Amino acid sequence: MSRRRLSTKRAEDLISAIKERQPKIVFYTEKIKISLPNMESIQLWKKRYPKGKVRFS
Repeated sequence: MSRRRLSTKRAEDLISAIKERQPKIVFYTEKIKISLPNMESIQLWKKRYPKGKVRFS
């Protein structure tokens, strides 16, 4: 069974749309920056990086 592929232009449009989207919850440290999907995921990242900070947009 083969999968249907996106055209190159359509894939580039989707990628650019995702990059332009403003993340709602951002967890960051000195070296990493992660966009989080929900509030529960903040706890997980705070355990891994206790000095990390959270920004809400």
